[in-house]
Amino acid sequence: MHPNKNTLVAGRYCLERLLGAGGTGVVWLAFDRMLDCRCALKLLDAELAGDEGVQLRCLREARAAAQIRSPNVVDVFEWGIWEGTPFIAMEFLEGEDLDTRLAREGRLDPLATYEIVAQVARALSRAHAAGIVHRDIKPDNIFLVPGDEHEVAKVLDFGIARCDAFAVGEKATQTGYFVGTPAYASPEQARCQPVDFRSDLWSLAIVVFVCLTGRRPFESEALGELMGMILYEPIPKLSDHAPNLPKCVDAWWERAAARNPQERFQSAKELVDSLALALGKTALPVPSLSPRASEPPAPPRRPLPRKKKALALGAAGAALLGILLLGSAAFSSGAAARATASDPTPFVERPVDPPSPAEPAVVLSQERPTPVHESQSIIETAVSKERQPKSAPQPAKVVRPTPRHNKTQTERRPLPAATSTVAAPDYGI
Repeated sequence: MHPNKNTLVAGRYCLERLLGAGGTGVVWLAFDRMLDCRCALKLLDAELAGDEGVQLRCLREARAAAQIRSPNVVDVFEWGIWEGTPFIAMEFLEGEDLDTRLAREGRLDPLATYEIVAQVARALSRAHAAGIVHRDIKPDNIFLVPGDEHEVAKVLDFGIARCDAFAVGEKATQTGYFVGTPAYASPEQARCQPVDFRSDLWSLAIVVFVCLTGRRPFESEALGELMGMILYEPIPKLSDHAPNLPKCVDAWWERAAARNPQERFQSAKELVDSLALALGKTALPVPSLSPRASEPPAPPRRPLPRKKKALALGAAGAALLGILLLGSAAFSSGAAARATASDPTPFVERPVDPPSPAEPAVVLSQERPTPVHESQSIIETAVSKERQPKSAPQPAKVVRPTPRHNKTQTERRPLPAATSTVAAPDYGI
């Protein structure tokens, strides 16, 4: 059934005006006769009403918003099915989304950017603590509502959110399916891998980049090329596109846009508090809630075919035979060693070569992820360096190791060439 104006939905909601339409349904301004107030009513498209996946998305959106219960998340009043069509009744918001504002103003000043992002972080902190990952943070899903004292930012559209309560068996949460908006997708999403709350933090960092610079860090009309840029291209510096910002913002951006999730900020509060420090703003209160680490269940193992099972048993037998042969060889060498020890032949002392001059040790340390507790110190160090007066560079002192001489040494042998292997940093590729 195609609803029209004055249609009564579920015996309660009278449709007044069409607010918008999308790929899966429409949103109407409706009057709730039971509560005597206006609300926004989202109705699924009649052709998709029988799709179980679309119904699950509608239910997921309602459940996720109801579980978070934050002033920075749109309120949901009811979820139901009317004449075979799922619907969601939610609060009616007056204002504009962040994407509309950016299209009009180009870019935002640092204070306005921080105030919006801090409110989004409040919503994400409660969502992540409840085991909910939004997976589609972008300016279109951040709605700005005028308030009495200040503007309120609300997070919309939890339709593709991942929630622990109903993620089992969900097709969109399994490996191999892309979920999200490509321009704001994290590297994990680009690889179609399972994601956790740190994927939302990557997307929120991209929102900050867009607000401060007026452009996206990765732009391409071809989807494949865009995914390749997210995964492999050098990440541009934020200050290169916004020279008026302090240079210490680059330290924040480098951490926020790390391709390895373990090297990013580990909570929404940590991300925005560090951003306030980098921008020189007073930090706004954000709930200090621990994100719930969640991983989707592993897919069930399929039984091996008979041929593969036979090959696996043969490989196991070969490995067992190799272990027995190695044990026998070790026993034989031990017996030979004992026989040599019992030999009465006197021991002839041989001169020992004098030690070679000591060489300075070369220690190669592999790059490691920055611990969570060092995030504040990284930004503070960058800020302090930015504020210190610049001084003339001092010449570097060269310290050469002093060789140790042995008086009894009569012959010097050439030193072996030092060899080293430098491990490439692990970027999670």
